[in-house]
Amino acid sequence: MNGNAYIKVTCEVRWLGSVLKTVPFVFDCDGVPFEPLNVWVRESFPKWSKVSQAVGQKVSRVVHFLNFLQRNKHSWDEPTQHYLNLYVRAIEKDGITAETLNAHTDAIFEFFWRCEKRGFCTKVIGINDSDQDDYRYPLHVLSSRSPKRDFDNPLARRGKNRTLRSSITQNSEWEIAYERALDFGTAACARDAVFISFILQTGARRKEATSLKTSDFEKQVSPNAKEMIISVNTKYYESRDLVVPLEAYLEIQEFIRDERPALIANRRKDQGYVFCGERGNGKALTKTYVSRRMRDTYQIAPHDGRSTFATNQMIEHYRNGLSLESAMLLVRQRMGHSATDETARTLRQHYLQAKAIVEAQESGSKLDQAREEIAQLKAKMAEKDREIEDLRRRVTSVIEGPTFGRNSQ
Repeated sequence: MNGNAYIKVTCEVRWLGSVLKTVPFVFDCDGVPFEPLNVWVRESFPKWSKVSQAVGQKVSRVVHFLNFLQRNKHSWDEPTQHYLNLYVRAIEKDGITAETLNAHTDAIFEFFWRCEKRGFCTKVIGINDSDQDDYRYPLHVLSSRSPKRDFDNPLARRGKNRTLRSSITQNSEWEIAYERALDFGTAACARDAVFISFILQTGARRKEATSLKTSDFEKQVSPNAKEMIISVNTKYYESRDLVVPLEAYLEIQEFIRDERPALIANRRKDQGYVFCGERGNGKALTKTYVSRRMRDTYQIAPHDGRSTFATNQMIEHYRNGLSLESAMLLVRQRMGHSATDETARTLRQHYLQAKAIVEAQESGSKLDQAREEIAQLKAKMAEKDREIEDLRRRVTSVIEGPTFGRNSQ
């Protein structure tokens, strides 16, 4: 048909005595009607005169993405946030505006959301930033801030220079957010900086971090300790042991001692939560507030820090020669995951990403090493050339002899 797995055609449809023009209809590569999209179109018939152009554009954008998945050997119901990011970066090269990029991702998310609700696919898309499961859905959206929408687009851009969030690793974004929080110089932003650092170093869930109390950080630290163990409230069990690197533990101790008192209005009523609001009684921040503040102030999300932690752990295990199965087991235990197929699929994705990162770094290191060796070799050759030239001049001088010797004869 033109090399694409999915083809959109337009036609006229007679519906309830009316003729609907430019109705999109989609076929797969075998010429079979692709019902997941065609049903979406038919559901728009009652308002076709008002929505025909918008629906046609949405269908075109979805078809474009499905063909992208097919070219990357993924069926239509196997999308991931990673491949959606790759797709956006591919079309971004054409210089399209932020609004057009948003229209593409909006259409794609809406299509899969409808397919999920109508049973065309299962556990493909959902809201990961919730208490259900951090890694339940490969294609994830955010909780909606408006009652009129089912979800918010996590890839929505506010301007031409806004960067996309990665579903795998965001080390640089979180480091920038950490530095920005410190630059503000307020007690609340010092709290934010410690929260950002803690998530990135421990991979804790948002709920686990907000449940921390100052009493959890009263232990004396052994001079030889590299990490501390804290019991935290979690979603699967009443509590679990969270491994906290010594640096993160000491950072929170310093925050509790130096900055947190400025957040407490009445110390006698202090409820003792580490991450508390301003001018209050030490009450824990809500999960919703944390997500909104991280997003609006620092352009990050708690879940992305947890995802970055998982990839960083996988990088360490891959460099140490651990197999996929061993690395997945260790990271699952470290992050308090349940043993489900969804978890296994996501951890496998983190391992493969870690492998790609390490191999790319090693390739770059080998190239840099080769360039350095070539530069050293060129320097040695230049030195040898100078030695040969010096020797040539000396030999010439000896052969020709001193001029005064010849004149005296």
